[in-house]
Amino acid sequence: MKNILPISILLSLVLPDLAFGRITSPLKYGTLEELIGGIADFLLNMGIIIAPLVIIIAAFIFLTAGGDPRKVTQAKEMLLYTFLGLAVIILAKGLISVLK
Repeated sequence: MKNILPISILLSLVLPDLAFGRITSPLKYGTLEELIGGIADFLLNMGIIIAPLVIIIAAFIFLTAGGDPRKVTQAKEMLLYTFLGLAVIILAKGLISVLK
């Protein structure tokens, strides 16, 4: 039940981009190379959209923790995993570019 608010916030901010076509489907490509590049672009765009939202949610959890070590740890882990995930996506996109 606690996770419903962050998930609903993320969905409310991402779904309009999907509905209005600002994020294109990566499945429109003819070759495997184009498909892999399209998927990497799609993941990078989603990471760029979602990462700031998760950072804001983690900051909110940290600010409202009230000294609770469990909540502080949760906020730190959210930030760590967000930065690691974004770094992996960026490195994968760069690796694909190098391999091309």
